[in-house]
Amino acid sequence: MQLLPSAQRLRPGLASATRPRPVPSPLSLAPLARRALPACRRPLPAPGASKAEGEAWAPNPADLVKREMGLQSNRLQPELREKVEQAVQALGYRVTVGDVAAAAGVPLARADEVLKALAYDTQASLKVSNEGDVVYGFSPDFRSRLSSRSLVVRAMPAVRAVANAGAYLVRVAFGTTLIASVIIVFLAITALLRGRDDRDDGPRGGGYYGGGGFHGGMFFNVTDLLWYWSPRYYETSAERASRGEMNFLESVFSFVFGDGDPNTGYEERRWKALAEAIRERGGVVTAEEMAPYLDPPEPVPVPAASLYGSSAVAEPYVPYPDEGFVVPALIKLGGEPEVDEKGRILYRFPALQKTGVKKEKRWSLFGRRRAQQQEEEEEAGGVPLESPWQLTAASSGQLFGTLLLGVLNLVGVAVLGGLLADPRAPYVLAAQGLGWVTAAAGPLQLYALGFFAIPGLRWLLNGRKNEAIEARNDARIAAAELLESPPRAAASALESKLAAARLLGERTSATSDMRIDTGAGAAADADRRRAVQGGRLGPRLVGDEDVVFDSGREAGRQLEAVEADDWEQRLAGKGEGRGGARRGDGWGGRGGRGSGGDGWR
Repeated sequence: MQLLPSAQRLRPGLASATRPRPVPSPLSLAPLARRALPACRRPLPAPGASKAEGEAWAPNPADLVKREMGLQSNRLQPELREKVEQAVQALGYRVTVGDVAAAAGVPLARADEVLKALAYDTQASLKVSNEGDVVYGFSPDFRSRLSSRSLVVRAMPAVRAVANAGAYLVRVAFGTTLIASVIIVFLAITALLRGRDDRDDGPRGGGYYGGGGFHGGMFFNVTDLLWYWSPRYYETSAERASRGEMNFLESVFSFVFGDGDPNTGYEERRWKALAEAIRERGGVVTAEEMAPYLDPPEPVPVPAASLYGSSAVAEPYVPYPDEGFVVPALIKLGGEPEVDEKGRILYRFPALQKTGVKKEKRWSLFGRRRAQQQEEEEEAGGVPLESPWQLTAASSGQLFGTLLLGVLNLVGVAVLGGLLADPRAPYVLAAQGLGWVTAAAGPLQLYALGFFAIPGLRWLLNGRKNEAIEARNDARIAAAELLESPPRAAASALESKLAAARLLGERTSATSDMRIDTGAGAAADADRRRAVQGGRLGPRLVGDEDVVFDSGREAGRQLEAVEADDWEQRLAGKGEGRGGARRGDGWGGRGGRGSGGDGWR
């Protein structure tokens, strides 16, 4: 239904009321939440209670549970959340999703999920640039602010400490069980042999287990475990063995069950290294440049030249005909393939081309990371490689002692089993106070057999795992060698492809800088030209001058400012279009209208 002009005069606010307005983001209400938060946290007195009673009022447990369930951070994996928190803190509290994904070595989607949850729970500010880039601004005390609101976050260190202490006690107790098994077995064997002699010679005063000898009680004091307690119980046996801190009881567990996955942090390290390599190259790379950090196949052999008449024609060399191995990197880091004018496939990562970290902070972090990466690469031959699985990290002396006790236990269990075949053996053991050994014979035999069966099975499985690891490492080394010293037949094509990737990265960075820094003067133009000519690559800073919306400020005024700027740009574009049409500078009237249309867009 259309309103008549008279109705419009009577109701001047109706048109503006029905006009669709942009709806602000929920996070833009953060200032209101900050003002309302102290009042929400203030305890309310119970109905009918006095002022003194109201001060001692405690919140309802149901309200606490509801608050814990409402926190987004409680739904995240604790390890993932802590990685992102550490990355935000190391980067200076002003980050983008690409910054966190590169610093923490986590997938881009997971980094985005964690950042949104942390921003919601800690009332961080969100700054949106004119290109749609989002910069998260956290308070320096955001971690303490989160822990003060979440009981789960506060309790997590204590839960992890208890779990690590329990794991350490299990490792120590397993080694103690071996010593206890040897003692029990040989005590039972001695009792059975002496009982057989007693039947032949008659009773003896005191006896071996009489008043002058063994008086009962435990033969292994539990307090002996305190001698093996370590302040670094939370570390794995492999980490402790690397510093020579693994004790003998831990070496027993290490021999049977191993020391865990030697490549626990490999995924994080290689995604960090790949993200940094992509950022250094302007956010655009080739499959050959990503291959050393992924799981590529072996490069195909260089084809020999084919002779046709008097001229030698070499087939074009493509080291990786199938570039499907780059798909994990595209998924984790938000990459997208692009095809240049010559049909070559290049991979661009838009999230890694922008950064919210200031220049000074970025260069200091870059220097530390490069130094750390160079040390790791020198140890690994220039390529992040996987470590092979080993049977145990125990020293040779600890391994000799473990095998000696294991053999003694196995032989003793076999001898004890033969002695227990005598029907009178249980009565002899009961007379010596060891009647429970008969019931424990089965578990002792199972322990003795598993003590060598489990390491043997692990040795077979580790052999297969190490073959696959060696094949993957060889492929990564071959990929790195292909970049460092390509074959003569592939050198020109590979260099041309790498140059095209660098040019696309420089073009993207230069275009963004020129668009942002318009009107900065001749000095800024000279800097931009030097940056492009010198090939300085890297992520572009999303500065405060690029921000068009900040959730930390009032939303209404920002929207009005954006609408005013957009209106001025439209007017300027419309004026330029009309001026071009009047001047008739070769474009004609249609060209002038086209220019105005560009301004509106």
